Amino acid sequence: MKKTEVLKKSENVPEEIIKDIEDQLPRLFLIYGDDHIRARMLVEHLDKKFSKNNWQVVVNPGDEFYVATKKYVLIKVVNLKFLIFSMP
Repeated sequence: MKKTEVLKKSENVPEEIIKDIEDQLPRLFLIYGDDHIRARMLVEHLDKKFSKNNWQVVVNPGDEFYVATKKYVLIKVVNLKFLIFSMP
């Protein structure tokens, strides 16, 4: 059973980053009980590993969203959605 599901993504997000996010999110669910702490820890992880980007995370962004960036991915974990994007 897959723990995460990519709902939407931009063409500019490398598969390496998506795979890393898919690996990290389930781990964060095991460690932290608060969604906003999970988001903050994911940002810290991505900023360290992929430092050329300024990462941001929105928890449960809704069905319609606009991100003024070329790198984003919307991932569902359990019953939550995480919009992860990079600001230039």
